[in-house]
Amino acid sequence: MGPKHLSHSREFCLDWNKWVPTKVNIFAWGAEMERLPTSMALSKRNIQLPSLECNLCNAEDETMEHLLTTCYVATRIWQWVAAWCNIPYIMAFLTRDLMEYHMYTNLSKDKSKVVHAVLLTASLLGIWRARNNLVFSAKPLRME
Repeated sequence: MGPKHLSHSREFCLDWNKWVPTKVNIFAWGAEMERLPTSMALSKRNIQLPSLECNLCNAEDETMEHLLTTCYVATRIWQWVAAWCNIPYIMAFLTRDLMEYHMYTNLSKDKSKVVHAVLLTASLLGIWRARNNLVFSAKPLRME
């Protein structure tokens, strides 16, 4: 069998990052497993919502995959993170792509851990917080 990171099975083992708070790792695990309460996830649990659209872009139904990978806000954040970390553009189609991005770069071990920590903390948790601030507190989204 080939290297672990080349597996395309649904089984996923989160690369726990000791450089971020435990709640960030738990968030990342929940995000990859589609266990967070997005509009679509709540709908599947028979919770009625006024709309299933993404609250950040209003372009597609809000799934975790959309929110973290294909949402206009997320793609802009990934561009900024890549530029800030001086790494190649982050192309993500699945949440797992974000979780494993650091494994496919030719970065040193320490820089790889830093990039992983930045993706988990500033971006993933930042996108989720921005979404929650908009939904629950009506705080407008500020891209910067």
